[in-house]
Amino acid sequence: DLVSSLVSSGINAEYGEKNTKMFVGGLSLNSTEDSIRQFFESNFNCQVESVDLIYQKKDQLEPGQEPRPRGFGFVTINDFDVVDRICVIRNHKIDGKEVEVKKAAPKGKSNAGGSGRGDRNQGGYNQGGYNRGGYNQEGGYNKRRRNNNKGGGSK
Repeated sequence: DLVSSLVSSGINAEYGEKNTKMFVGGLSLNSTEDSIRQFFESNFNCQVESVDLIYQKKDQLEPGQEPRPRGFGFVTINDFDVVDRICVIRNHKIDGKEVEVKKAAPKGKSNAGGSGRGDRNQGGYNQGGYNRGGYNQEGGYNKRRRNNNKGGGSK
């Protein structure tokens, strides 16, 4: 059955079959669902199940204006191996424009598998950083002189 074959083939079961969907960014505004489908089918010898170009929202348009493509979309190919092969290459040229292709994160899991933002400040300079074990601690330069006045001093 499908689920056990997905699990046994090492596919992340959490994504299940959703991970045959790819994000395609940086598309030419001249790209169409047909031209994108043709690119993948002719270059990767596969069957493209669907191409969803993302258009401007209707409420952001002047009345009577046609929504323009926003330069990205999603392509679904029901073959993990093909999707992996395409995503490993990452940069492709569709309709004369360099585009980036990566696996689409399932809805609600934004940036899954990507580098999570906000992780940059772990292990930075101020954790175990420069001011520990510096000059003015035990054995430092200013320790010795204090002990030279043992018997003296004002009583």
